[in-house]
Amino acid sequence: VSGAYDQESDGASWWYWVARKVSFRLEAFYVDKEPARSKLRFESGMRSPQTLSVVIRTIDGKSLSYSISSDAAEYTVYEKLIDLPPSQLSEISIETDGEATRLGDKDARVAAFILRNLAIVPANM
Repeated sequence: VSGAYDQESDGASWWYWVARKVSFRLEAFYVDKEPARSKLRFESGMRSPQTLSVVIRTIDGKSLSYSISSDAAEYTVYEKLIDLPPSQLSEISIETDGEATRLGDKDARVAAFILRNLAIVPANM
């Protein structure tokens, strides 16, 4: 993981605060009879109205791009079916056009959004 503050967790969930862009390198895992599709899922919370640009890179160097717009305030669950098996995906990055602001009076970190529980799994799971 690069581009985010250290991972935080409450035991049941995990998250990253992100100022501009976060990237995850993906590692393939064995799935018997791997499906032809994957499912991307994560929760996000925006600190102001903004658009997230999601880029998924494949092991052969191609990329798929998606955009998510939000008015902020509440957590949004994002799910997207991808027409490739998980073993063909190598990286995911999520970048915002929003402004990063200080998290609080006693927390000097700045972030534009929070990213929670990101997963890419076979579409049949």
